[in-house]
Amino acid sequence: MAVKVFSALPLPSRYKKWASGTVVSSGSQGTFTYLSGATTGKYYLSVSGLGFRPTFIYVFYSNGTTETYISVYSEIGGDLYSKPVKVVNAFNTSTGSWSTFHFKGDINPCSIQKGSFTIPVQTGSSSYKWLAVD
Repeated sequence: MAVKVFSALPLPSRYKKWASGTVVSSGSQGTFTYLSGATTGKYYLSVSGLGFRPTFIYVFYSNGTTETYISVYSEIGGDLYSKPVKVVNAFNTSTGSWSTFHFKGDINPCSIQKGSFTIPVQTGSSSYKWLAVD
């Protein structure tokens, strides 16, 4: 997938590059590691063709009516783990619930490297919007 990298976005000077797009999540699940060390199956999405190694990634999915899901990877805030991925079921009107899962962002199949990333998401075979910044 070709990715156009933009440098003109008015972000703080710490951010030199960013890229965004839309990608379809996997149809099968990979085994991801919770911060506790336990593992679970989750769908995932992969993006390649970046000209940088992202330190912050935001992905978003909404079916427009009942479900909104967000995944966030950040090396910025010193969260619960040095390289966490937070998967949030931001709102689900069919169940009325919130749920948040914290995964280790540096244990396979989760991968953030120069040029690409793979992170867990909540739904499979779904179109996600994403934003990655260096």
